[in-house]
Parts: sequence; structure tokens; C-alpha cells
Amino acid sequence: MGVTALDSHMKGAKHTACSTARQRQPPIGPFCAPRISSVTETALTINNEDISTIEMPPQPRNILSYCGSTPTLRAEVLKLVLLKLTHERLVTLQQFNDQLQQFPFGQNDITHRPVLLKPSALQQGVIPGKAVEKLTLFRLLPFLIGSFVPQENTYWALYLLLRSICEIVLAPVIKTSWPSPLSALITEFLKSFQKLFPDNFTPKIHFLIHYPRLIRQHGPLRAHWCLRYEAKHLYFKRLSSIVNNYQNIAKTLAKRYQMRQCWETQSPGYHGSEDVPYSLIEIPLHALPSQLREILAEDTAELKHEIDGATLAIISERMSERLIPIIRKQGLFLAQLEKLKSSPTSREHPRGSSSSQAQSSPDNSLVIPTMLRMAIDRRDSDLKSSSASTRDKVLRAASERLDEDVHLRILSCPDLFAYDAKYHKMCLAHYISERNIAAARRRKESEKQTNIYDKAFIKLTEDIDKTVLSKYMKVRTLNSLTDSYDNILKTIAVEEGVSIVQHNKYRSWKLKEKLIQHYKDRLVFVPRPGQSDLICSDSMTIGCALREAAKLTEITVDCETTLSQTSQSLSEIQILHRAADILRKSMEQVEHDSQSYVSSDRLSRLHCSKYVPNILYDFVNWCVDSHAHRDYQTCDDDPASKDNLCVIAISHDLIGQSCHIHTPITLGLAILIHHEFGSKTLINELSAMGHCVSYTEVRHFLTSVAADQISRKESGVYIPTGLTGVTEHGIVDAAIDNFDQNEDTLDGKRTTHAMASVVFRRGQVSTADKCLARVPQRSLTTLNMFDMNVDKLYRYIKSTKRPEPPELAQPELLHTNTTISKAAQDRDLVWKLSRNVTENQQHVPAWSAFNAFTSDTACSVASVLYLPFIRESPSELSTIYTSMIRLVQLAAELGQHHILVTADLAIYSKAQQILWSKPSPLQGKITMRLGGMHITMAYLASIGKLYGDGGLFDILTESDVYAEGTARQLLQGKQLARGVRSIKLASEALFRLFWQAMQSWLEKQGQCAMTEAQEQILRDVQHAFHGNDKATAQQLISEVETELPEIQKRIQMFINEGVKQSATFGYWLMFLNGADLLLRILRSEREDDFQLHLNCMCEVMPWFRAAGRTNYGKYMPVYVAEMKALEHEQPEAYTFMQQGGFVVRRSEHRSFNCVATDQALEQTINREGKSQGGVFGFTLRKGALTRWLMTRHVTTAYVDAMKELCDTDDQSSKAHKEHGASRMDRDERDIQKIMEAVEQRQNPFDLDSIPEELINIASGQVASEKVAKELSSFLQDGVKQNAIFIEQRLAKSKRTKSFWEPEKRNQCATFKDMKTSVGVSISRKVHMDSDVLFRRLLAVSKQREVSMETVMSHELAAVPPSLFYDDGSMRKTTKADLAKKLEAVVEETQQLPNVKEPSAYNIDGMALLQSLNDSAFQTFNDLGECVWKKITTLMGKEGNSCVVIVFDRYDHQHSVKDLERQRRGTIHTSRQTHIITGQTSVPNYRKYLRISGNKAALCSFVSTYITSTGPTRISSGNTVILAGGFENGQEVKRVSKSGIECLKDLYSDQEEADTRLVLHAIHLAQSHSRLIVKCDDTDVLVLLLYYSSKGMFGSSAVFMHSGHGLKERFVPICSIAQKLGSVLCECLPACHALTGCDTTSSLYRIGKATALTRLKTHLCELQEMTKFGLSGGLEEALPVARRYALLLYGQNKKVDGHPCTNLDELRYTLASTTDLSAANLPPTEDAFQQHVLRALYQTAVWRHSHLVKPLLWNPVGRGWRLREDGCIEPVMFQKAPAPKEVRDITHLYCKDGNCNDATKCQCLSVGLTCTEFCSCPFPDCPNMTHFVTDDNVDE
Repeated sequence: MGVTALDSHMKGAKHTACSTARQRQPPIGPFCAPRISSVTETALTINNEDISTIEMPPQPRNILSYCGSTPTLRAEVLKLVLLKLTHERLVTLQQFNDQLQQFPFGQNDITHRPVLLKPSALQQGVIPGKAVEKLTLFRLLPFLIGSFVPQENTYWALYLLLRSICEIVLAPVIKTSWPSPLSALITEFLKSFQKLFPDNFTPKIHFLIHYPRLIRQHGPLRAHWCLRYEAKHLYFKRLSSIVNNYQNIAKTLAKRYQMRQCWETQSPGYHGSEDVPYSLIEIPLHALPSQLREILAEDTAELKHEIDGATLAIISERMSERLIPIIRKQGLFLAQLEKLKSSPTSREHPRGSSSSQAQSSPDNSLVIPTMLRMAIDRRDSDLKSSSASTRDKVLRAASERLDEDVHLRILSCPDLFAYDAKYHKMCLAHYISERNIAAARRRKESEKQTNIYDKAFIKLTEDIDKTVLSKYMKVRTLNSLTDSYDNILKTIAVEEGVSIVQHNKYRSWKLKEKLIQHYKDRLVFVPRPGQSDLICSDSMTIGCALREAAKLTEITVDCETTLSQTSQSLSEIQILHRAADILRKSMEQVEHDSQSYVSSDRLSRLHCSKYVPNILYDFVNWCVDSHAHRDYQTCDDDPASKDNLCVIAISHDLIGQSCHIHTPITLGLAILIHHEFGSKTLINELSAMGHCVSYTEVRHFLTSVAADQISRKESGVYIPTGLTGVTEHGIVDAAIDNFDQNEDTLDGKRTTHAMASVVFRRGQVSTADKCLARVPQRSLTTLNMFDMNVDKLYRYIKSTKRPEPPELAQPELLHTNTTISKAAQDRDLVWKLSRNVTENQQHVPAWSAFNAFTSDTACSVASVLYLPFIRESPSELSTIYTSMIRLVQLAAELGQHHILVTADLAIYSKAQQILWSKPSPLQGKITMRLGGMHITMAYLASIGKLYGDGGLFDILTESDVYAEGTARQLLQGKQLARGVRSIKLASEALFRLFWQAMQSWLEKQGQCAMTEAQEQILRDVQHAFHGNDKATAQQLISEVETELPEIQKRIQMFINEGVKQSATFGYWLMFLNGADLLLRILRSEREDDFQLHLNCMCEVMPWFRAAGRTNYGKYMPVYVAEMKALEHEQPEAYTFMQQGGFVVRRSEHRSFNCVATDQALEQTINREGKSQGGVFGFTLRKGALTRWLMTRHVTTAYVDAMKELCDTDDQSSKAHKEHGASRMDRDERDIQKIMEAVEQRQNPFDLDSIPEELINIASGQVASEKVAKELSSFLQDGVKQNAIFIEQRLAKSKRTKSFWEPEKRNQCATFKDMKTSVGVSISRKVHMDSDVLFRRLLAVSKQREVSMETVMSHELAAVPPSLFYDDGSMRKTTKADLAKKLEAVVEETQQLPNVKEPSAYNIDGMALLQSLNDSAFQTFNDLGECVWKKITTLMGKEGNSCVVIVFDRYDHQHSVKDLERQRRGTIHTSRQTHIITGQTSVPNYRKYLRISGNKAALCSFVSTYITSTGPTRISSGNTVILAGGFENGQEVKRVSKSGIECLKDLYSDQEEADTRLVLHAIHLAQSHSRLIVKCDDTDVLVLLLYYSSKGMFGSSAVFMHSGHGLKERFVPICSIAQKLGSVLCECLPACHALTGCDTTSSLYRIGKATALTRLKTHLCELQEMTKFGLSGGLEEALPVARRYALLLYGQNKKVDGHPCTNLDELRYTLASTTDLSAANLPPTEDAFQQHVLRALYQTAVWRHSHLVKPLLWNPVGRGWRLREDGCIEPVMFQKAPAPKEVRDITHLYCKDGNCNDATKCQCLSVGLTCTEFCSCPFPDCPNMTHFVTDDNVDE
């Protein structure tokens, strides 16, 4: 609504001085910027008379100086007026803020909602907020405070006067007569402002005088105002906060803005000027206030919106009554807007958009732009700006949805971005969702089908009306009507071209229901047993009906007489039909409560059999059992007689489908699938087959369970099902741990970090055989109303001083007790000895199975119940504090005054800190325990730390028992089960070697390790296990234990001798003892032996100290002390722990199967939550997560019941998994492998060969004195350190230090700490830490006054650090990054389009051989057959008629590929290790392929195999081409149905398969329309793009088949080459070679993405790279390569004010201005020239790939040189690595400290002074330069 009207009607008076001007003033349009996202912004006011608009000449340069004043002036006046009004108490600041908060802003105003005012803001003269927010406040101020201000107020009149001025100044269309009244208004405003605010008159206020003149000269000033520049500035401000650039922000902003402008100008319709009308939608008038609806209904009504449409639509009824008169007087209707916009004088909108933004609309509707639909319907500010991609997505979705309305509207607006269109994010995501698109399409199709069914039914009713309900009153059968309906339906479907999904005849019962619903009582259905129902009219008499039925029977009899065979068949059908009727009636009598679900107890076989009627069970049993059908009756009233589970399950399916109910088995099966797999698809598919309930019913079940669980929260404490009081089931304990989901996302979003809690209750949980109430359907939102996981978080306030732990009165309690562990040690020794007497086959299983078989001890089974997550960071003290309080409350609710809680070290340490501060809610009510699983993992990591580098890692990997990555993780304690097994295997293998060495030593002493009787007992143990005789095995083990003292005595004798002779013996003996300790730790948990557990914790403390695990070393004494103190402080808890409360036993079918409580938590809530059926996908949906947590233990009970129902075997007879024959064989093989690996190197227990020193048994490296000393005594040192810690920080009487005081990390030195020198191919050995060496030489050069420019022209290192690693190998980069960048220019294709023309497949032969699964073949013939199957699979694909297999050649001398092959593990030798024949067994396949001679032999064998067997097996029309694999590497042979053909034209001497692949692709392009190159190598992609840009493939479509599995894709080469352009593609080979490939070095910290970006950016100045490698030598190639390197390292770096021209200058500049490491600096010019030579050679090889026999240079002399062994190696540089003055610093030393003698001081011998880095005594060296100051000079 207009400002004038607002002033007139809201205040009732006008300013007298400007009344004349206002009378002449026409209604002016709104002054907000036109945007499509607002109804206001599309409405321009016009007068009834013609409008003459002012033309707009080009904008002058000085006009902006005036047009920036309006926003500032508005803000200034607004500030002053509000300040005066508040001072005069007309409006208080509180009233203003209240009105602002309550005002119903519309969809577009809400995004620019003004901020609330603070008293300090007005006092300081500032109105906070952005310009657009102040504009909104300026516009809406009358609606906010207009009712509070008197109409005669002069300040308010000044504000209204400025509004009138702004209406004219910012109007989009201005009449030529308007500047005059504007001048009068401005004059009056300036006078009033000068009078009211004389001290605030600024030049910007004066600029108003010029506005009328500027309007006459330049047209509407709205096109020139500075708010658009402010908006542009906002983009830069936002961008600067995002990019985080602190070096050259101006460049970044300019570049980003240029990219944005480039994108905008390329958008469709940006430059277009054609009129593209907006599509419109209708808003019902009933959405508007009643009076406003009446106005809009009038044809002459005129509407003008100053408030946007969304605000007006929700404006209150009271306010609308005040606005109606204003709307009547000055408003214009939107239909008139279209007339104005379509007039020739109208202005075009920005970006070429049409000014016609509205179209005529039907009556009774308010028409608004379509793009506003989501903004109006959804009161949400979360809008998404439209873009070209968004428009395409919506357009595609509309097309697939069959949504013609939206499809046409989007087509009518080709450039939504130009109109600033916006979408609601949720609505847009919902509309373009694939699932929603499919659902919408199905709805559309179903609507069509529904219409067809309705039409068919109408025709059927017409037929019924003419027959059954006619005056003749005929009788019809239901079957006949069903047939008629089917025929009608098919006829209509054919006529309308609609496909109907109908596999069988339409169901008669469905038709019957439709007829009853349609005709009500007019039709009568007469049932006939075994026959179809009769249908007659309700007015027909019984006699007539019988006569008509008799006629039908006669017709049937006549048919039966003519077709006797059909009669017999029909009789059987009738019998079956009657039998089905009987069965249906019996099933209908099954008792079922549709308002409840059966409990898990009802899933037993007994209850499930009771559910099945006897007659149904008999019938199904007769059908499925070939023997049961002989008996007339197979079951009686006893449910136990129904023992066939298959029959019971089928019967439950039949009952469920017949009665439409959920039976126990159909419900249980669905719950089982959902629990184990979480698969909605699988459940629905089985439900469609009738085997289980639907997924919807499962969700309903889970909701019912959750509702039942929610109802259990009493007194604010949630108690899961199954938990009862302590008096009934004893003490409960708990465990807590962090739960992390998706914690490794790239952006850190969409992650869940919460605290998980579980409760353990011993004894079976009774579900109290009662049904679960089926609550009314409720959604997740309903569950969110009671959100269990956002309860109150108890805040813990951390004290300023850390609390100290309780003092330890008896430190001796922490000493180990050998008596406690004696029995466990003896049992473990018996196990080792019994496995060591194996003769032919091992019958004694591994340690776990051995003890599970012989152990009888078992505690009660525990149930794991889940508690709701605490969705806060688990590391926060408040989160831990809240978890502890909740568990204490739970225990109190159960009548338990104290609870034990287990956690890992991170949580345990913080929980103890909380408990030590003695908070009242927890004091004496909770005790924390340290998790046994985490202790075990830390102990494994300690063993790995102490022994991994001593040879254990090498033994595990080189024996081929574990992969390197796996072994490294195992020794870091990251995989518990595998880690324990690795230590078991290694310790058992070493024990056997120990035993063998002991036997040998004892024999020399004239003794034996065991007597014959003792060995016989151990053999009997083997036989007992072989026969599964548990009682005999237990008896024999007891006998062996009685013999152990004698055996242990001999063992100790050998140990004493071994420790004396060798430090290595003692080192690995401690490993065996450590492995035994690990077994005891596990035994204490498996057998729930609490005393053994505490004793093992005491034994493990020194290991943590020695391995440097300080935190475990600190808290383990606290943990053990608290556990032992429970005996006096909490006797019930201590008794509970003694009875097995510190572990959890989850299965009762085996013994020796208890696990630590924290491990039970990991195996339940953490593992289940992250696996199938877990919380993946809805961790951020609180209701779903809560439901999962509260229902998981309930569904577990159903799952266990279902598994028990389906399992027919005796659970107690199941053996341990390690007791299986295959597992025992595997363990035995692995042990033998480890033994062989150790024996091949050094047996640490062989006294005849072991050295005296401590050595690495894998490498033979001798330990240094420090390492040998610390490793030999690490256990004793750990004991001492632990005792000192306890005495100083925990002991009651001797405490001298705080528990929190930092302690020195006394980590034992290992073999890893020994530094070794590495030799390089120069005249001497040097220290290889390049960065240290670089800095030392740089310091020496400064001391010796050498020019820095000269120094930096040398590498100052033994190798160029930017190009080579310290060991002399080339630096490598991730080549795949280049492939990703290149592939990103086109859309990814995962499936090739079908073509009729022939296609060819090119494959890298060696990659094919590497991809073979070595378990699929045993002999080389089998291997060849596997290759042939892969070939036939490729030829089986549509269109593929030719397969080309290209192998690398390994017969080239001086190959530049040798170093890369060695890096990948290939041993370069032409000698093969195995002679290949077809029947020869394939050795270890991966190791076999590591030798180049073997590779060549294998390629030859495969090629020969295909050529010999292929012609008889290949299909007609298909060919196989083999290249590079024959003995003569140049040969190429083609295999076809006609035989073998040599393709001499393709005989090539190229070495690499990469280049030959391209050669054959170019050749095949002549005869095939599509080429597919199967390869994952970036080199091949670069070559294909290069030759595609050269047009070498002609018109053939070329694809590169890359990736595997889900990442498999087809890269369109031609499309990428076209996108990149020919120049860039021709530069790619040189760029790839210069920045690192297989044969060249990469540049340190410069990746492929950066290299490609710089090439694209500076392509014009790097065009010479297109000639790189084609012709010329180093002189022509070096300048462009140097320029490229300068761009990569620092294009703006300058020296002496001039840009750097070479790399030496750049090195000097970077070294003198930065603190970069040696590797970060560019290489020297000398080293770079050698690098360019290597890149030049490789590029030449690539660019000549199309030639069969290219003439290439010899690599020797071009960056490579020949070694003495015949191989070539790269030339790193030719200059000396350092200047003469400093280069010998790396090996300087002085003999006897005498630097006066040149023979003893090398510096003196070469004429140099010593430095502080020399070995001579500093600063007393006589060969050092001593500087004397002037003060000491003797005058």
C-alpha cells in the first residue's frame, strides 16, 4: 500500500505544506528491488491515464556520488526519529521490540527481518543491521509503532515526508510530470530536517536537491542506486571469510569473481531479450481475509502490494480492516500490471528477463508466479537459489513424474537464475528424489489402470442390469461374471493402449465385494459347496431361482457328457475346492488377537504347533512327506506329535494368508530378518511370497515395543524389559563407551558422537509369557515427544585443583602372587606339550578350543540390555557424570545401593577424577572398572612395541602368515582377535623351537626332556581329543600336571644355560613369558577367575611401563587397589565379582566363553549399531534411534527364539570353532611356516648358533649397547618404575608427589631407535637426513663466507631432496589425481550404450594376470583356462568381436622401467625360478610374479596356450590378438576360427604395454566403430587423449574401461579431448612426465591436480610443450620446462626486483625469504636438467607410440647412466653436491683431537678451517678462526 495512503488514512491528516504536491503526486510503485521471489516485486502501479516514461541515457560517471545517499539518509532519519519518539515516551524500546517480534513477516521479508534494538544502540546513534534489514524496518515502521504515535507529531511527519520522497525516487517507472512535485517535497523535507535536527545536517542530505534534475536527465534513479554495489560487496565479504586466504586476498577475490561472471554469462538466456512469460499458479481466495476476498472479486478493484504477498496472505483480520480502505483507494489489480509490462514503453528487467511477469487468471483466484509456490506454502527461510543444474533436475523429475503442469512451466522459464528464483530445500529434495519420482510415476500409472478397472466394472454392471436385474431375472454364476469382467478389461486395455499387470484371472472374491458394495441388497449371492456362487435378483422367488439353477446344471451336464475326460478333471477340482473350504473354516477358528503381538516365549516349537489345527497339519504333512500320506491321521491332540517344523511353518504361512493375520512364525521371521540384516526389500519380498509379515507391520511392531518400553519409565528412570529388583535376580552392573558413527566424513558433518550404555543382568530374563499390546499407529514424531536421549544433562563443574586418588594403605597388595597363577601356567604348559608330540596330524586344537573342551567351570548367563544414548561428546566430563548418575538412579530403582561400571581408559580416567572429587550424588554408590578388553589390546600393543622391530613383524609377514598391513595393525593392538591369534601362533612356534633346542642340549648332557611314559600320556591326550572323549582327556591332563614339576625342572636348567650364553635367548624368553601372561589374562576372563584377573593386572603393569604406555601404567595400580578394596568397602559387590560379575557369558551351550564387560558392549550395541540392521542411516533421527535402542534387546529375544526354533541339532554338542579339522590344519600350517621362517634366519634358542649379542632374528642386525641393555632388562626396569610410582604417588605413608604431576616417559629403547647410514652410488657414505644435512651445510657456508648464490646452486645434499628420497629412489606422486581431474570434465558413465557396429577390447595382459584369483587354479593349465574364460566373457558382451591382449616385454636391456619394477617388488632377473609346463603346479602366485623372469615365462605360456587351444574353441567371427608375450617380443598373432595368423605389420619393438595398447587401438580404429581399452593406468589415459586430439582414432568412439566393482566406469576419451581442446591434450604427455610418472620423479609437495591447473591457467605461454619430445634436444625443451617449473614453485617470486629466470635464483630467493625445508625448495638447475632429460626421453617414447618401430634415443646419457651390474640408474646431478669449502663437512673427524697435524685433521689437509660441526674440541681447536675485537688490540 502506498505511503501517501498510509499517511492519509492511518494518521488522518497530511502535512499542510506539501498537500498541493501530494495531490498532484500519482500513486507510486514500491521501492524494493524487483525479484521474482515476491508478489510485491512483480506488482507495479500505473495510473488510469497513459504513462510517459523517462528514457534512460547511458549512466554518467558522477551520478553514483549522489545515488548512494538514499540508504544512508533513510537510516539517519530512522535513527533520529526513533530516538526522539523514545525520548518523548511515545514509544518505549520494549514496545518496539515486542511489536517487531510479534509482527507476521512474510516469506520474503522474514529473510531480512530487522534486528531488535538495544538501549545502547540508540544512545550511540546506531541502528544495527544490514542495509536491507534497515530498509525493511523503514518500510514497515507504521505497522509497528503507527498506533502509538499521535498524528500531529512533527518527527513522525518528517518520517512520512521522507517515505513519500523515496516512493518517487525509487519508483521503477516515472512520469515526466513527477520531478516537479518531488522538488517541492524535498524542499519541505530539508526545511523540516534543518529545523528539527540542525546538528545532523550532512552533505548527503543536501544531495536530495539534485534528484529531480538527475531524474530528468537519466530516468529513474533506481537503476543507479548504490545498494546494488553494496550487494555486490556482500559477495566479496562472504567470499573472503570462506577462502581463508591471508596472502593475496585481492587476487583470490578477483579470480573467483571472474569465474562467477564467466559462469553467469554462459547461462542460457543471459544475453537474450526475448519475452519469456512466467508461468503462474493459483492461490484460493479463501486463504485471504474475508474483506480482502470481496475486494479482489470485484472487476474494478485495484491492488497495490507494498508488503510482499506472503506477509499480506497471513495478515490478521484486525489489521486487514484498517488496510481495506487504503487498498480500495490506491491499489491496482495484477491484471493491469500485465498491460503495463506488455506496453512498448515498459522497461526490460535485468538479464534479459521478460517484464511480463503475470498473466490473466481465472476469476476468484489470485495469480502469483510459480516460483513462489514453495516460498508461500512453506513458512521457512531455508531457500535455495536456482541454477541451471537445479532447473535441469526439476525438469527431468517433472518429465519422469509425468507432471505435465510443472514440465510446461519450467520450459516457459529457461533462465530461472536470471530471475533469482528460489526453491525450498526440503521441497526441492522431495520433488527430485528418485524414490519419490518412482512413487509418483506409479501413482500416475495406477490412476490410469484404476480408470480402466472402473470402466470395465461399469460395463459389467450394464450387462448385469440387462440380465440378472432385468424383467427376465436370469441367474448367473460368479465365475461367469468374473470371466466377463476379464474379457471386458482386456478389451478396454487394448483400446486405450494401457498395460495391466495381471498374471492370473481377476479374483472372484474381489469382484463379489465390488458388486455387493455397488448393488447393496439388490443382488443375492447363493453359496454352493464346491461350486461357484449363484447370483440372482432380490425380487426373484425361490422357485424361479431353483429352476434357473437347474437349467445351468443341465448345461453343465451336457458339457460333461460330451467331454468325459473333462468331467473327471472337474470332479477332482470340485473335491479340492471343498477340501479347501473345510481347511479355511478350520483356519478361521484359530484364536488370534489382532490387537496384540505374541511374546518371544510363544515362538517355541510347542506353542507354534498348538497354533496349527490338526486337520491343516495332516493335510500339509500328506503333501510334503512321502511317508506320512500313508497314514490316515498323522497327529493327535498332543501338540508334541506335530514334530515337522517344515509342516508347521507352511501351516503358519497358510493361516496368515487365509485369515490376514500375523502368526508367530511369520512375525518372528520378519523380526529376525530385520534384526540381522535390516533389509526392507528382503522382508517385503518374503511377505509377497506369504512367508512373513510386511515391513510396515515390522515397523508397527517396533513402535509398539518402543511404546511399551516408554511406559516403563517410572520416577524419571527408564528400566528395560527384564530388569527386576535385586532380591529376585541379584546385582546388575553396567558398561559405558563412546559410540561413533561416520566419524571419518570429509566435512565432519552427518556424524554421531554419543555415550552408549548397557546393563548386564545375570540369569535368564523372563519375558513373562504375555502378549505385547498393539498400540494405535503412531509415527516417529510421536516418539520424539518423549525423547529418551535428550533428558537432562547434569553439568559437572570441574574444580580448580585436581583431586587426588585415595591413599593406598597396603602397597604390597599390588605385588604379584605366583601361587595364584601356578595352576593356569601348568594348564597352559600341558596344552603346549600335548600339541608338541604330534606325529602325523594334529588332533589337539588351539588354546581356546582346548580349554573349552576340558573346562567345566561356567558362570550364569548374562543378558545385555540397552539404555538410551546420551547424544553429547563422550569425552566431556558432564557427559560422563550424567551417565554415572543415571546408572546410580537405575540401580536405586532396582533396590541396589551400589553399582559397578566398566569403561575404557579414556572414560575411566575422567570418571575417576569425578569420583575423587566426591560428588554427593555418587559418593559410595558407584565403582568404576577398567575394561579388560582394552587392557588386553594395550598389552598386545606393548608386546608389539618391544618385539615388533626385533624381528616379530618380519617373521609374521615373511612367513606369509599375515599381510604387512595386517601385521602392523596387530602389533599396534588394533585388532583383538587377530592380534591374540598372532601372539599365540608366534609363541607356540617359538616354544617348539625352544623345545627342540632343549632336547638337543639335554641329549648332549646325557638327559632327556621327557620320559617315555610322559610322552605316552601326551599321545593319549591326542587320541582322547581325536575321539572327542572329554572325560578321558580331563583325566589324562591331570596325570600330566602331576608330572610337570620334573619337566619344569629340566626346562629351568636349559633356561639358565641359555640366558648365560646369549642376550638374544633371554630377550625372546621374555617374549614366551609375555605370551603366557596373555593367555592367563584371557583365562581369567574365560573362566571368571577374579583373583587370577587381579594377579594378571599386577603382572602386566611393568610391561606398560617398559613400552611407554604411561597412562595405563598410572591407572592400573589404582584399578587393582580399588578392586581389592571392595572386599571391605562393598562386600556384596566383591562377592558378585568373585562369582563372575566382572565378565559376561552370553551363551550357555559352551564353557570357557566368558568375555570382559567392555568387550560385551562392543559385541552388542556398538557392533550391532554399525552393522546391517543397526542404526546406520538414521543416527540423526532421534525418534528412530530411540526406538532402536529401546527395542533391540526385545527383538534379540525374538531372534534367539526363532534360531532355537529352527535349530534341530543339540546345541550342547557343538564344538568350538577352533576344534574343527580345517581350522586345526590351518593353525598347524601357520605354525610350521613361522618355524621355517625363524629357522631360515636365526633360532633364538639354538645354543649352537645363537650369538652372544642381542640381535634382530630376522635381519641379523646387532643391537647397540644402549638398546641391548634396555631390551635385556626392560621387565626388571618396569617393575622398578612401577614400584617407585606407587611409593611416591599412591602409598599412604610415603607419598611425596601428586598423582597428576608429570612423570618422565621411561620408554625402553628398541631396534627402531637405532639409526643406520645408507649408502648411495657415490664415492662414500653420507648421513642421509637431507634436511639436517642441508641446514648444516648452509650454516657452514655462512661461517666460511661463501656466496649464498653459489651455495644455493648446489643441492647441499647427497641427493636432490625435491626429486629423490633419502635412499636414492625417485619421489612418487598420486598419478590417479590427474586421471580424476581429467575425467571430471564429463559425466561418469557406468554402462556403455548398445551399438550394432563391431567393437574391440584392448587389455593390458600383465594387469589381467595380476587380477586372477590364485585360489581358482592349481596348475598352469588351469591358469591358462582362467585367462581364456575372461576372454570369452568379454567377447560374449554385445558387439565385442575382437579382444587384444598386450604384454609388457622384459627382454630389454637398459630399461628405464627397471627401477619402478623394483619399487613395486619385482626382482629384475632374466632367470626364472620354475620351469613351466601345463601340469606343473603353480607355486606361491604372488611371490612368483615378483621375478621378471617368471613374468616373461608366464606371458609366453599364456600366449602359447591361447594360440594352441583357441582356434578350436573360439566362436565364428571373433578374433583374439596377442602381442608382446611370445619369446620373440615383437611377434603379434591373431587367433580366429580359421587358425593362427601372424600380423607382421604390427611387429613392434616397443617395450611398454601402455604404448602398444595405443598402437593396436589406432590399428583397430580402421575396422571397428568402438574401441574399449581396459586399463587403470593414468599413462594410458594421457596417451589416448593425446592421440584422440590428433585425430588418430578417426570416427571411432574410444572408451577407457577403468575401476572395479562399484567404481567401475567407462571414460569417454573423445568427449574429454573435445572438452579440453587439442592444445591442452598435446601438452599432457610433457606435463605428466615433468611432474612424475613411472620413470621420472615427481616434485615434492606438487601434485597432479596443481600441475594440471597451472597448465590450464598458463597454456598460452606453455604452448611449446606440444613439441616436447618430438624433435630437438635439451636446448629446445629446457626453456619451456623451466618456465613450467617456475610457475609450479612460485611464479611471482623476484630477485633484486626482477622475476626469477631460473631455478637457482628461485632457490636463493626462497631460501633467503622463507624457512622452507630442503625438499620444499625447487631442484637446482643442474639437477633439473637431468630431470628434464629423463622426462624428454619418456615423452618421446609416448609420442611415438603410433609407430611400430620408433627410432628412440638411448636413455644412457639422457638423465640415466649405466651401473656396474648392467642396470641403469638416474643421474641426480653433475655438479658437486656442495661447494668445495663446505662439502666435506659430512665426514670430518679428528684423530686424538689434534688439529695441528694435517694427517689427523681432514679440514687442515684440504686447507679449510674447522667448524663447530667438526669432531674436534670446540672452541679450543687450533684450526679454528678466532675473531678479535678492537678493544683487545695492543696499540
